Amino acid sequence: MTDFEFLPQIPIDAAHTLEHVTGRFQTVKDGLPELIKNSKDQYARLGIFNKEERQIIILGDTEKRTLAVLDFGGATSEDLDGWQTWSSRTAGRAELSVDIEAGHGNGGKAFMVRGSKSEAFIESCYNGMHNKMGFKNDDPDRRFLPGYAKESGRKIQDLPEFNPDKRLKLVLRPFKLGLGDLPETCQQVFSSRHAFTIVRLEDLRDSDGKWPSTVKRLAAMMPSDLAMHGQAALTIETCSVWVIVDSLQARQ
Repeated sequence: MTDFEFLPQIPIDAAHTLEHVTGRFQTVKDGLPELIKNSKDQYARLGIFNKEERQIIILGDTEKRTLAVLDFGGATSEDLDGWQTWSSRTAGRAELSVDIEAGHGNGGKAFMVRGSKSEAFIESCYNGMHNKMGFKNDDPDRRFLPGYAKESGRKIQDLPEFNPDKRLKLVLRPFKLGLGDLPETCQQVFSSRHAFTIVRLEDLRDSDGKWPSTVKRLAAMMPSDLAMHGQAALTIETCSVWVIVDSLQARQ
């Protein structure tokens, strides 16, 4: 047998490798199912299995070319510690429930990076704490590198949040929505939990260079695209999924 002196670690161009493995999540059609699946998985981790309590809202603005997924589960900084690791073997914590589909934690993050031209973030209020992390996709040197957002110079990591209602109102404002504009069942779940998580993408790559009428047509196709996508099947079966684009509401 040949004797080897091994290198201390695997030589790899991490960014170039991620470019290859994340390419299939660039579009809304293939990326959005990953985000709603993540919401469903987090509900399962929290022990929430009643379909009426598993509310998920897809928010869109065709003029700003912005897309978001909102749920009322909530995430901790510990959840985000796992979320931020690419190709994690353990972050999905699939052992907590039989309907957790998380694999290596790349799908949702991949869409956040590859599906957005400028920035994308995940923001959550849960158990009186506020957390926010994301990606700056227009900075080639930091692409794929997650970071905590800052607010008034403070890193948004386990910051006390005593008014989640106010925070949710701020989250909804860019979509020209208020709490009262959400489906009644969503309002009820939020009223009981006082928690939410939103993943938001700016400057959708799918919309780049397209006529406004084309962007609106693609947005109108989201419910049917989700219904036909295999990755969304279990989420649609076990959760109540809503789509609100340009203030128009539909239920999946």
